[in-house]
Amino acid sequence: MTAIKGLVIGMGVLILVGFVVVAVTLVMRTQGGSEPDRVFQSTITLPAGARVIETRVTEDRIVLRVAGSDGGETLVLLNAADGQEHGRITLAVSPRRD
Repeated sequence: MTAIKGLVIGMGVLILVGFVVVAVTLVMRTQGGSEPDRVFQSTITLPAGARVIETRVTEDRIVLRVAGSDGGETLVLLNAADGQEHGRITLAVSPRRD
């Protein structure tokens, strides 16, 4: 009888410890999910006469659509975490064929 009492008390303690571990894990995951935002400063050089006509922001990327003074457009790709330029895509229009 004493052995059964000890077994029941031991299992009750294990259940209690398991419940506490699950509760603490849930609280930790909901509170510290992402790293805090870092402040950064970045300079993007555009050609003279160019202007930003559209900006798109996603979780990891910033895309600037820039209109040049010559009528052409360029997409400037930036890293959203640090503002560093990853590349430029020049949009060119091919001559029309009839």
